[in-house]
Amino acid sequence: NNDDGSDGNALPPEVWAGVMDYLPFQTILSYAATSRSMLHHTMPLVKKLRIDNSSQINLAVASRFRDIRDIYINSLMRLTVEDDDDEFKLIEVDFETKIRVVPFLSRFSKLERVIFGGKTVTGEDIEGFSPMDGYFCEEDIEGFS
Repeated sequence: NNDDGSDGNALPPEVWAGVMDYLPFQTILSYAATSRSMLHHTMPLVKKLRIDNSSQINLAVASRFRDIRDIYINSLMRLTVEDDDDEFKLIEVDFETKIRVVPFLSRFSKLERVIFGGKTVTGEDIEGFSPMDGYFCEEDIEGFS
């Protein structure tokens, strides 16, 4: 530690927090586990979280984040191919995410927005769809390829 209590990071906590807004949640936790400065000074300033699996929805970890405004929950839905044409996909709701998400979200007092999404069969994020019939068609989403 330096005289000012920092670990000698070249960037101030506010800048690191801005970078962490775009990192996967697991990467943020790894940084926090290796640096006391990241844990105590940067994590409270992070404004966005991206959750990729239900095991990351942890009540104890939620208390480390003070300024979270946006949370992307990308583990709620999974798409699986149901026909040979790859046109229609079946949406499955992840049970573990479903039961963990409400208590987890209730820990963030400054939360403004939650974006629920899912993963394709290849692990890519999908956001912003909610078909009423339980099926998803690629042509229904702009820019989906």
